[in-house]
Amino acid sequence: MKHTLLLFILLFIPLVSAGTISRSFSSQTLSPNSDLFVTLAVDVDVGETFYVIEEKPPRGWVIKDSGTGAIGVDGKLRWAEIMSAIDTTYTYILTTPAVGVDAVFDGKYMLEGMVEEQTIGGDSEVFVGSITLGSSTETLCNFNGCILTTYADIVRYDVNGELILIDKRIIESGEIPYNYKNTTGIYHTYFNSNPTAGPVVKYVKNDIEVTFQPMALNYRNNLNQLQQVSMINSVIGFPRDNIFIYPAAYGAGIDLKYVYWNTLLKEKLVINSFSDFVAPAQYIVDGGSPTLDLDFILSTNAKQIKNSYSKIRALKRELIKASKGMRNRYR
Repeated sequence: MKHTLLLFILLFIPLVSAGTISRSFSSQTLSPNSDLFVTLAVDVDVGETFYVIEEKPPRGWVIKDSGTGAIGVDGKLRWAEIMSAIDTTYTYILTTPAVGVDAVFDGKYMLEGMVEEQTIGGDSEVFVGSITLGSSTETLCNFNGCILTTYADIVRYDVNGELILIDKRIIESGEIPYNYKNTTGIYHTYFNSNPTAGPVVKYVKNDIEVTFQPMALNYRNNLNQLQQVSMINSVIGFPRDNIFIYPAAYGAGIDLKYVYWNTLLKEKLVINSFSDFVAPAQYIVDGGSPTLDLDFILSTNAKQIKNSYSKIRALKRELIKASKGMRNRYR
């Protein structure tokens, strides 16, 4: 009986389908008479060789471009793969109606092995109405009323009277000596991929330029005694979205990172494992209040930087917002 049950389960495994189809939008808030790009992502599982997809656009919307989909007399879009199905995507374009109205998408699919149709996952609702943008606000209005969204930070900046959404991604620059940049926000920043090759990071705002060159990582104490942990290493930095990373900049497990936020550039010293980190020597501990300091050289075209602790603190808040627990020394 036990062997018979096991055989029964094995025979019916192919009827269980694990593939999925999901939907994503180019935007979930649109103005009337504007275009929406809809993408259907097909993710087939091993053994699934065919499928069918049926997508029903919202009432009143116009199919501007069906892509590879077939438009039926009922206004629905359909795709079918009858053999050799693979992971793929389908994109079609709709135009919103002239009158703002919330829209809900309805789509079904069946993959090989399914016994009943499934609802397409992912995005399904779009808000259509008038959109009023502020630097940190967004007001959406249609026949249902208005929705005000207020962000905790500036998300758009003004370019000749037009508010542009800040793109925080760091991209290649093609400029020397800075290989990467972000110039889309209220300040611009540039990165040299080699942290030992002269000025490493440049920050520009209102025609004022400030460059940073990381130097030694040290322990210090109240007696101003010093123990060097490491000099900056020659490594190859790279971007990841809005973060620029210098891996192992101060030895194995110690990375230097810069994070591009909408209103500030934040520096982080990341210690991935304290087992790789040098402990402070006894004379540093005996000297009282040991601190871990990241030294760097600062250069600027500003006419004046007052050498006072309060001014240095203000400059830190404006320019790099050093990571918690670290004390930066400008020289």
